[in-house]
Amino acid sequence: MMGGIAALGVVTAHGLAYLFAEPDPHQRLGLLQHTGHRWWTAVMAVGIGLGVTCFGALIDSWRRSSDDASFDRRRVAVWLVLFQSGAFFGLESLERLLSGGNVWTVAVEIPVVLGLALQIVLVVLEVWLLSAVARGVRYLVARSCHASPHRRSTSFPVRLGLPVPRPLVAAGGLSRRGPPPS
Repeated sequence: MMGGIAALGVVTAHGLAYLFAEPDPHQRLGLLQHTGHRWWTAVMAVGIGLGVTCFGALIDSWRRSSDDASFDRRRVAVWLVLFQSGAFFGLESLERLLSGGNVWTVAVEIPVVLGLALQIVLVVLEVWLLSAVARGVRYLVARSCHASPHRRSTSFPVRLGLPVPRPLVAAGGLSRRGPPPS
């Protein structure tokens, strides 16, 4: 599941690196085309899809498991930095190779250097977000267990505290306005 989160980090840092390296949109488009980013939209969609799906699956596994939704932040951070940096560098090298560019200069290109630095920044944010979500999951699981001590709920109770009259919901609307009854 962390692989999907890492994929999201890779495409996010990749997009930000090229944005910072070339702020002008027309010149950035030229830079992206020159460096072999013909399939970038598809790669970005896959990375975002994997990240969101794996993040949701991770939350669901924390919710369903009997442990306390904790994880070793350092180990996860080290794994994410290594994986994301390697995947980003590999992706950039593959793009140069497929576009006929010089693979040996990838390591000194400004967008790549920025992208590698951004991987570290994003990992810090990812681990912080995962920690916050883990705390939230622990809180919600504890609340749902206290609400029903005999049975652990398989879904979180959502109570907004808003009274909603049942006949209005059944009639298909929540508004009291409408034509007078006939």
